[in-house]
Amino acid sequence: MLNHNIPLLALIYLVKARFSEIQGRFEVKKKYKYLIGGLLTVSVVITVGVISIKPLLGYLMVPEGVFDSSMAPPKPDYSVQASWLTLPDKVDYADMVPEGLKDEQANAPADVFYIHPTAYYGNSNWNSDMSSEKGAAQIVEYMVATQASIFNACCKVYSPQFREATLSAFMRQEYGALELAYDDVQRAFEYFLQYQNKGRPFIILSHSQGTTHALRLLEEYIIPRGLVDHMVVAYLIGYELPLDKFSRGLKSIKPCGDEQQTHCIVSWATYGETSDPEFSFNVPHWYPEGWEWSNGKDTLCVNPLSWRTDEVLQTKDKHQGTVLTNPLTFFYKNVLFDKNTGENPQYLQLYPNFTRAQCRHGRLYIETQRDNSISASTNELDQNYHANDINLFYMNLRQNAQLRVTQFLQRLF
Repeated sequence: MLNHNIPLLALIYLVKARFSEIQGRFEVKKKYKYLIGGLLTVSVVITVGVISIKPLLGYLMVPEGVFDSSMAPPKPDYSVQASWLTLPDKVDYADMVPEGLKDEQANAPADVFYIHPTAYYGNSNWNSDMSSEKGAAQIVEYMVATQASIFNACCKVYSPQFREATLSAFMRQEYGALELAYDDVQRAFEYFLQYQNKGRPFIILSHSQGTTHALRLLEEYIIPRGLVDHMVVAYLIGYELPLDKFSRGLKSIKPCGDEQQTHCIVSWATYGETSDPEFSFNVPHWYPEGWEWSNGKDTLCVNPLSWRTDEVLQTKDKHQGTVLTNPLTFFYKNVLFDKNTGENPQYLQLYPNFTRAQCRHGRLYIETQRDNSISASTNELDQNYHANDINLFYMNLRQNAQLRVTQFLQRLF
């Protein structure tokens, strides 16, 4: 089962999501809204160290009863623009860039299909209703800005809304909720291929729950239909990926072994160098024979500073830039820039030479973080930097995606 020591940042997300739902039920004067939300957040920060959070999780996260597909929210219609978080021809959070960089989607030679991580922590249903009025929507926007925007240099960015499973579906082994979420992802990908991609090279990008579904998409859809030849690379990040996948459902795809390889998989999960090696982030994976858990299995680690799977320590001079931003500030402001005026508030700040990195025993270890937004997302014992797996290596990923697309196109012609 999953370790129940939920990172602090995730707990803050839970409270904010709950507050958003409360707002929808009771009229709250605008001038008090931010104050109340801030006080809720501060109260969690103050008390998280002195109370047991399991009762809180019980209220915030676990729906009543077992999963029932007849109670699921309506399916998204992917022919409707509102069913897409990002599209290259609309203003969205994937358009954001740090200072000095450009959104180059208009002339990008490839596409990226991004499957976002868990943003829904509610207990009203086992699956999200994708409402833009709830806290989960704000969390998704933050994820798009700090993850999907990386790829707006090489690719047109497509990211579907989907009825993601609530976080407790993993803990309670409510696989039906994960199956329903995957069904949406596959339907979105089918629509993407037919009406949006139309034979162009594509990249798969995913994080956390998104990686659960991306792996299954590869096994059930992309590989059987011979689409690997069109896939530049799959960045399947933040979800311990068992190596036995490559001898079972992923036989025709290999882990990436260098910075230029194509038709391969990149994956890592990030921890602090001084973290407890006994800490287990145990996650479920879909196999044709049924769901299995990652504990006890060897896992894949591709070092984003070298793009290799060896255990050589890569020094921080190879680190091209982390993006650090305060998600709490982000949620309370309209950070979308105006393409007509060029106004672009710099919420994405780059910090180069930020950390060294080393793969060891299937995990990616970086310098232990303290007193920043990354350290705030975990605790000193676990040092599980799951919430920042991708933005920690923002520029390395951006440059590598461009390189792999270039290599793919050169080999194509």
